[in-house]
Amino acid sequence: SVNTNKFTVAAASGNTSIAGTLGVTGNTTLTGNTAVGGTLEVTGTSTLTGNTTVGGTLGVTGTISGNLSGDVTGDVTGNVDGNVTGTAATVTGAAQTAITSVGTLTGLTVTNTIVGSIDGNAATATALATARTIGGVSFDGTAPITLPGVNAEGNQNTTGNAATATVATRIPTTGVPATVGATGTPGEIRFDEFHIYICVATDTWRRAQLAAF
Repeated sequence: SVNTNKFTVAAASGNTSIAGTLGVTGNTTLTGNTAVGGTLEVTGTSTLTGNTTVGGTLGVTGTISGNLSGDVTGDVTGNVDGNVTGTAATVTGAAQTAITSVGTLTGLTVTNTIVGSIDGNAATATALATARTIGGVSFDGTAPITLPGVNAEGNQNTTGNAATATVATRIPTTGVPATVGATGTPGEIRFDEFHIYICVATDTWRRAQLAAF
C-alpha cells in the first residue's frame, strides 16, 4: 500500500482512504467504497454507486446522484428527488406546493388558509364523533332535538328563579285587550284600573271586575 499519512491506497483491494481535503473540479464517478476522513469538495457532478463515508465536511456545488445518509448542516438549494427522512429545522420556498402520501404529522401548525380537500372525519362529518346530552336529550348534530318544557310539552329541570317561581314578579298593564277576541296567548294576564284580564285560549280573553275594599 501507499501511505502518505493522509492518502492511503490498499494494495490488495484498491480501497482509497483520504484523511485530508479532496478537491474535485470535474465530474467524478465513484463505483467502489470511499472513505473521506476530512473535507470533500466537489464542484462538478458526482455519481456515487458505492458507499462513500465523509468524516468531515461534504461540499457539493453540482449534482449528487445516489443515497445520502447522515446529518446535513447548512442550506440545501435545488430539487430533492426521493424520500427525505429525519428532522428539518426550517423549510422555506418549497417547490412542492402540496404534501401528499405522508404518514403522521405531529405538532403541525398552519398559519394560512387551507385550500383543498381534507380527508378524515372533519371533511365529511355529518354527526358529532361523541354525542352530547342537552337537557336530558342526546344530541349528535344530525337532527334537531325536542326538549320537554322548552319546545315541547313536559317538564325541564332548571336553575335560578325559574326553578322555584310560583308567582309572576309583576303583571304588565300594557296591551290590555280591547275585545274578547283580541290577540293573545293562553296564560297572559293584563290589568287596568277596573279589570283584570286573563287569556284562557288563543285570542280568547276573560275579565273580572276589580272592586274597592
